[in-house]
Amino acid sequence: MSTSFSRFDSSGASGRKSRTVSAQAGIQHLRTSRHSLGASGGLSFVSSDLSNGDSSTQIGFVGSGSFNYKLDEFSAGLSVSQSVQPSSEGELNSLTSLSGDISYRINSLQSLGFRINYTRRSDISGGGDILQFVTLGPSYNYSLTKDSSLSLGYQFRLRDEVASDVVTGHQVMLTLAHDLTLLQ
Repeated sequence: MSTSFSRFDSSGASGRKSRTVSAQAGIQHLRTSRHSLGASGGLSFVSSDLSNGDSSTQIGFVGSGSFNYKLDEFSAGLSVSQSVQPSSEGELNSLTSLSGDISYRINSLQSLGFRINYTRRSDISGGGDILQFVTLGPSYNYSLTKDSSLSLGYQFRLRDEVASDVVTGHQVMLTLAHDLTLLQ
């Protein structure tokens, strides 16, 4: 079970102030030593106040699902998620995302991966523009210690734009991660 609370203020044209509370429950299941499944679902309650005095309350669905398959050197996964998030202008958006990834373990310290992600963003009220994003790219991961890793990744991003047809972007990431164990 998880819950979250966020407050979002925008001083842009809409002058929107929003409060979001999400409640979600989920389950992870190791079906076999190679298969794992996960699912979660819940509701997001959004209360918004505009600078002109109007206010509204909206309810949206949040959730996710995942399927992972692992062999000795290969692993693959597929996941889907639904969330409610504010845009940079303060408008509330419904984000639906579908992701797939594959990884090849070179040895006990190194692995190569590839990920593709499709995201659809629309206004939570049902109006407004619908934007679609596709992100894909490879990554290289190196285990520094049992709990630390270093990864280098590249992403190519393709987005449809209302004013111009298609917008592209590139991103290179260098990530240092360390796992923390809080409870034994």
